[in-house]
Amino acid sequence: MHVLILNYHDPHANFIKKSLRYEGIGADKCDPHNLLQIWYGQYEALIVTLPNWKKPTLSKALKQHTLLGSIPTIFTCKYPATNNLRKRLQSKNIHLASPRGQLINYIKKIVQIEDPKPSQKLDEGWIKVADLALNIRTREVKRKNRIIPLRNREFTLLNCLMKNPNRVLTRTYLLEKAWDRNSDLLSNTVDVHISRLRRKIDDKSEQKVIQTIPCIGYKLVAQPSN
Repeated sequence: MHVLILNYHDPHANFIKKSLRYEGIGADKCDPHNLLQIWYGQYEALIVTLPNWKKPTLSKALKQHTLLGSIPTIFTCKYPATNNLRKRLQSKNIHLASPRGQLINYIKKIVQIEDPKPSQKLDEGWIKVADLALNIRTREVKRKNRIIPLRNREFTLLNCLMKNPNRVLTRTYLLEKAWDRNSDLLSNTVDVHISRLRRKIDDKSEQKVIQTIPCIGYKLVAQPSN
């Protein structure tokens, strides 16, 4: 599970991000004015941190929310929300949470994670995207008729990308999926491993499936172009 924290209140946002990490929930944080630049549909929920429930902060945040469509959204504040405010926003499918435990429960309740439909799951553990196939059980990887040997970390990264075709995955998301949270990692760890993976997957093929999204992360293109 991976969520985005919209940062209207930095201390509160940092506390929530740390709390989610202890629950095994990955989170990225961004400022409201950068939302459209980072929004590529890779998050299961949005958390909006507010210093209080009063206008104009709440009104501004609600206006920002309309840009996001139907993604589950949780507004959170360190002070309890009033019952009137809860009822007013309930019709808009907006959830309000205050305590940490309540926030965690809301996330687990409203987020329904399903396997993405664009990838084609085959018999005996195979997943296929474009001309690339991966077997979760035997850990085999094939590009057309070519067998590609991968190291454990490379296989984990490719598996993550293939389960989310055409979705941009942030570096933070890939770190949390492929590495232990207690590992001592460098800032370019994901880039180095993706570079090695790309050489094995793309270098001998005319069509490139692993795409870099500058300043964000990577995605696997389901229908690659030359």
